[in-house]
Amino acid sequence: MRTSSRLRPLYLGVVAGLLAAMLASTAAFASPPHEGNSGGNCDAPSETGAKVDFSGVAGEAYEEIVSVADTNGDSYDVRVVIQGTNVQFYDAETGYPITVEFCVKASNSNSGTETGTEYDVDFENSGGQFPAISNVVVYLILERIPPEGYLGEWCSPGYWRQTHHLGSWEATGIAPSETYGSYFGAISLSPKAVRDGAKTDPTLWEVLQSPQWYGGEAFNNVGDLLSEVHPDVDFLGERVEDSCPLGRNPGTT
Repeated sequence: MRTSSRLRPLYLGVVAGLLAAMLASTAAFASPPHEGNSGGNCDAPSETGAKVDFSGVAGEAYEEIVSVADTNGDSYDVRVVIQGTNVQFYDAETGYPITVEFCVKASNSNSGTETGTEYDVDFENSGGQFPAISNVVVYLILERIPPEGYLGEWCSPGYWRQTHHLGSWEATGIAPSETYGSYFGAISLSPKAVRDGAKTDPTLWEVLQSPQWYGGEAFNNVGDLLSEVHPDVDFLGERVEDSCPLGRNPGTT
């Protein structure tokens, strides 16, 4: 069909508009890689990421902790765990799964840029054998969200009152000799405390050592305070029994 010279500009304009709309639609669904990830280059991490080399332990269970930045530019430790052809990513601080942008390389193939908390290799090498993972590149942390039902961590006052746990106080920046009142105001004394002549302005350490004088609530308040400010305790306001991570992790007491 021929178009007249008068209609041709309008016709061409409509075609150009349709092409532009198609391109815009394609771009809207495209997910361009973050700058520095080379579009899924499993050999080179981005400026925000890190590479884990599994080539020396191919086929074996292995894990490594690497530092990776999140979308705000803050860096966190990510624990990368490989078991067979499965890779999982965990927040090294809290232990729960973490959503990252990553690439997995096995034999001469790679996954391209993927996102998630884990990945199962589903491509085969040229010999028809399932390949061993050689390396994983973690580009970026996308989300640090605890699993459903997660209530956080808490180190009870029973933990903090132990002399062999005084090393854990150092990381809080709070000294056992500081007074309870400087954090919580005046403390109530039990009848026994009054009879025994207990101090009316005790230190945090004295409150922990004498719950019979200062009561269970003050006792627990000290546990809350120290759990909240310790960098390795993910205290969310809940007193979760048997959840204290200190003493279970290397380098803590």
